[in-house]
Amino acid sequence: MRTYANLDGLRGFAALVVVMTHSINTFLPAVSGVGVVQHEWFEPALRQPPLTLLWNGEIAVAVFFVLSGFVLSAKFFQTGSRDAVVSSALRRYVRLVVPVLSAVLVAAALMRAGLMHNQEGARVSGSTGWLAVQWTVQAHLRPALDEGLVGAFTHAAPQFDSSLWTMGYELTGSFIVFGTLLIVGRVRRRGWLYAALLLWFLQDYYAAFIAGVAICDGWHNAPRVRAALERWAPALLGVGLLLGLWPVKTFPGMVLNRLVDLHAPAHVAPLHQLAHELSAVGILIGVLSLGPLSAVLRTRPLQFLGRVSFSLYLLHVLVLGSLSCWLLARLAPDLGYGAAAATSFAVTLLVCFAAAAAFTRYVDDQAIVLSARFARLFTTESPTRPQADAGAQDDLDGLPLPQLAGGAAPSAPAAPGRRSG
Repeated sequence: MRTYANLDGLRGFAALVVVMTHSINTFLPAVSGVGVVQHEWFEPALRQPPLTLLWNGEIAVAVFFVLSGFVLSAKFFQTGSRDAVVSSALRRYVRLVVPVLSAVLVAAALMRAGLMHNQEGARVSGSTGWLAVQWTVQAHLRPALDEGLVGAFTHAAPQFDSSLWTMGYELTGSFIVFGTLLIVGRVRRRGWLYAALLLWFLQDYYAAFIAGVAICDGWHNAPRVRAALERWAPALLGVGLLLGLWPVKTFPGMVLNRLVDLHAPAHVAPLHQLAHELSAVGILIGVLSLGPLSAVLRTRPLQFLGRVSFSLYLLHVLVLGSLSCWLLARLAPDLGYGAAAATSFAVTLLVCFAAAAAFTRYVDDQAIVLSARFARLFTTESPTRPQADAGAQDDLDGLPLPQLAGGAAPSAPAAPGRRSG
């Protein structure tokens, strides 16, 4: 049985949105506000809803975090096993650090070899606020090791791979999930505790992880909650997509500019961040509940993207800064900017997908195996093979989970504190 195939597809689509975000920063910087030069007539339209949903990387990141909360909790809420939580906690750093460090070393090697052409690309595209400020450090081994082993996970500003800013949230958020499961997961009236935790973490992205835990618990252990989510899923998905239109910054002529001027109280996150986290929650509920949407996410292209999503997330910026910028700078004088940018973007996607597939096989899958071996040094769990769908699926230890949105779900054995509502 496919395990959470629809969530794999959602993760893959979110990774593609992040690629689109940084591709627009590279080739059409005026759209995202990291440059002022407009190259094409259609750029103003890309800043208007609903097209902003296709390149809003902040929503994609919020989706990653909500998915992590859900997926990291699933085995516990199905079996009630605290040992599974301890095992996941032991594996988590090793699971993340191997691909992160590998990506940083790839970036350092490209910089050392003089293959980062972001400055050339910035001069051609006008991406002064993004391309021009990337990879400005010296490509020495020591700072690369510092970033790959520690800095990426402690909210230090990334110098080798700008996508790593999320890794601090991912690692810390994962341990917030594990702690929540161990402390709160068996309390009978834990819904109120989830609400308290959401309020406590409202100032940061960690609220998204708690939201994922709460949704997973309700989905598996509270039939009335699950029924309500399924009944209201179309509306929640619609509201989520609408909240996803909340702009991060103002642009001339943008329809929703006035929303940027609204400010949240000091103790909560910026309103656009809260809106995007709520958007991710609505999207997740829609994917869990709506069969047609789930079927789309189970299609082969999105399943491929789901499998390579972590690798794609880590590597795409390096491709953009090297090959993509080199192509753009070489092709623009002869083809004109539009044709050069379109050709460079097409090549970027092909190379990103190929590199992500190879990185997944030779690095990411091996990280799953290595992290499982590390956990077995401290536990008595039996060896398990990494699942074919890497990503966050490896955190489920191969547990056969129910199909969601259109599949019959088997009853969960020994679920913690099963509630009727």
